Amino acid sequence: MKEQMKTKKTWLILLIMLLMACLTAGLNTKSVHASSSPILTMDNHAVIFLEDRDKAIKLNNLPEDVESVDWKVDDPKIAKLSDTEDDYAYVEAKKPGTVNVTATITYYGDVIDQATGREIPTEKTYVATKAVTIKHADGIKGIKIGNSKAKDVKRNPGIFFYNNQKGKLKISMNKGWKASSIVFKDGKTKKKVKNGSKINSKALSSYLYITVMDTKTKATYKVTVEIEKYDTWKITYGKMKKGTTLCLSYFYGGRGDARFLTYNKKAKISKDQFKNCEQLAKILKELDPSTTKRKNVITIKRPITKGKQEYNIKWKNPGKGCKAERIKTAR
Repeated sequence: MKEQMKTKKTWLILLIMLLMACLTAGLNTKSVHASSSPILTMDNHAVIFLEDRDKAIKLNNLPEDVESVDWKVDDPKIAKLSDTEDDYAYVEAKKPGTVNVTATITYYGDVIDQATGREIPTEKTYVATKAVTIKHADGIKGIKIGNSKAKDVKRNPGIFFYNNQKGKLKISMNKGWKASSIVFKDGKTKKKVKNGSKINSKALSSYLYITVMDTKTKATYKVTVEIEKYDTWKITYGKMKKGTTLCLSYFYGGRGDARFLTYNKKAKISKDQFKNCEQLAKILKELDPSTTKRKNVITIKRPITKGKQEYNIKWKNPGKGCKAERIKTAR
């Protein structure tokens, strides 16, 4: 009986000594970080598309007593940093490539002196690094609805084209990309559609919202496609006189806008003057990429005239043979 009591007492003493050792070990140092180490994070899988220009990179889990944060990027030719603060910076893309963004955190961590038990502030550093990929938004190769084809789709977040017909939607993608989501908005109606669906717009203007995914990095960007119904106009280039001007006017709900293209026999490259039919056709092609010229006749598409919306093309002070007429309408 006495032996059993002696054994229990010995085990109790050992247990108390073990607890004291653990407690002492826990008091010798203070935790540097409250929960976990500092870490750099960036949305969109740390990919910046050059067409977006910049993106924030965030520094999380900072220690309490931060003295300074020094931000650096290892290749300034690919990207640079701006608007740096302790917990974030902006990465500005310059050209395709990969850079390492580094945040060096200088902070004070308290350490307990084992001999005196006093807290001693000690300067320390921690380095957080993240790789950031920069690339072009090169996902979409082409967009068609029936026989209508969108122009200037390459690296363009806002695409516009004319279409009067219902037809099959065909979005062709470059290698390594896919259209992860397609939303069609027609007036107040908004719905998800698939590539290959039949598109039949009832409104004057409709929209496609395409989310494009890089299949390697899983990063995405968005493209808005505006689809406009149109009238076809025929502009006949006749004899030019001093002050002969082609007027393109647009009115909607009491508001209006107009553009005036004036003949000048000495005109060079200009957005509002022309010296011959070739120059005039080139200016109009900026409004509608599908504009065509055959001899002295220019054909151009313009938004349709309907209800309170009015579009008109006419010659002011025209010479002999100058004409502007609507030859085809979508109404």
